[in-house]
Amino acid sequence: MKRFLILIVSIISVFSLIACESPVTNDFQATVVFEEVTIEAITVHAVITEDMTSLDALAFIANELAVDTYQKHIETIALNAMTLTVYLYDSTASYNAESDTYGFMVFNLNAENTPGVSHANNQLTLGA
Repeated sequence: MKRFLILIVSIISVFSLIACESPVTNDFQATVVFEEVTIEAITVHAVITEDMTSLDALAFIANELAVDTYQKHIETIALNAMTLTVYLYDSTASYNAESDTYGFMVFNLNAENTPGVSHANNQLTLGA
């Protein structure tokens, strides 16, 4: 009986781990071209591969990238208060020219002892 219960628990554990490994899909096409993690800040530079004209869509993409980055580096971040800046570009050429064509958005990580991502300024700062 013990072996049967151990087998059932093992099978459930394996399936729960498999479920955790499912890939995250987003409704937008963005590629992170550079990411830097320091003790106090994380900087993400991403190229959006579809034409964007809506500020709401750009803010949504910045939010999604911020959450994805937070989850990716959760062990490094731990409970440390940090800032995360997401720069958005319309092409790799714009990134190489250091011209944040769509702008950037700043987020606070673990602000005021509250784990998670929050907006620092709650708006997308438009690029050049």
